[in-house]
Amino acid sequence: FIPTHIGQTRTSPDVPSEEKIPAMVGFSEQVLDVPENAGSAHIYIKRTGDLSKESSVRCHTSMDVSAVAGKDYEAYDEIVVFAPEEDFKVIEIKIIDDTKAEKEKETFKVELDQPATACQVDAKMKEMLVRIIDDDGDSGK
Repeated sequence: FIPTHIGQTRTSPDVPSEEKIPAMVGFSEQVLDVPENAGSAHIYIKRTGDLSKESSVRCHTSMDVSAVAGKDYEAYDEIVVFAPEEDFKVIEIKIIDDTKAEKEKETFKVELDQPATACQVDAKMKEMLVRIIDDDGDSGK
């Protein structure tokens, strides 16, 4: 009798897998307040889990709530690429400073989607609300 598994390795179903948890990406916070005269909103995207491989995710302004793209901020739509071992990225969305006094904070949403290369989007941290705080008068109430 000659064994059929000579030179082969077998793993038992009871042996824990050596696979790492896939990379997970999400915003560092769900709401960001930015002064209208700041010039831009700095948005942090964090990555956790298996950082050994390159990962990417699409980041884009997804919805005007009360702010208007092109008037209050510049629309953004880019693929953000994480190099191996990189755990965060900062993107900038230009804020347009006008001279009109607004009584309320102007808001828009930013979203993460279309993850690629061993990467997932954290469902709890895939959207961010950016609130632009007016600097031209009595605002932010």
